Amino acid sequence: IDNLQNQNRTLEQMAQAIFKSWFVDFDGVTEFEDSELGKIPKGWSVDKLENVCSKITDGSHFSPKEETNGVKMIGTVKNMNEHDFDFDSCKKISDEDYHKLVKNGCKAELGDILLSKDGTMGLSILYQNTVNLVLLSSIAIIKTNENFSNYYLKILLSQKNNLSVLIAGHSSGSALPRIVLKDLKTFQLLIPNNLKLKKFDNIIQHMYTEIFRNSQKIENL
Repeated sequence: IDNLQNQNRTLEQMAQAIFKSWFVDFDGVTEFEDSELGKIPKGWSVDKLENVCSKITDGSHFSPKEETNGVKMIGTVKNMNEHDFDFDSCKKISDEDYHKLVKNGCKAELGDILLSKDGTMGLSILYQNTVNLVLLSSIAIIKTNENFSNYYLKILLSQKNNLSVLIAGHSSGSALPRIVLKDLKTFQLLIPNNLKLKKFDNIIQHMYTEIFRNSQKIENL
């Protein structure tokens, strides 16, 4: 388990280092232009999150009755691990309630970015599992457009400076601090050109696949 966890930390650090080199430090870039986010590589752009996503929503705003046997439901951030969910700690709900939540768009699908938005804010998972899973409203569900990189967005949303904008700038509610969906949708991000994103995906996809496999092995062990 320790070896696998160390492998995952190394892979995550490698992915973060590549991201920083390409999209923060702009290593190798010679031409820049002005933008709302400061100097960016020429030909890149800045846009709202909602314009590169086909879906930005959250889970169910009502909590179905818990069942002894049934389909797994993620209720809180406490069910989240670093790269997946702790399925043993999940509540179970009836098939009927599960299908209601699926119909309401509360199901996690392969490649979705799942972001905790209530209480403990800013934890994110790139969902790579095939377990049928529905979520409550404490977790946002983000699906990128087909031509945009979910790996890029996952790492971008985990950057401290971006998290501070989301959490400090977009929190409200006196009882429970939360990231508001309408503000999440208008979050401004750097949009690299398509060629750069495709090159990034070709490298990072293998790393995240290995991280997920290691996480499954850890769970089994």
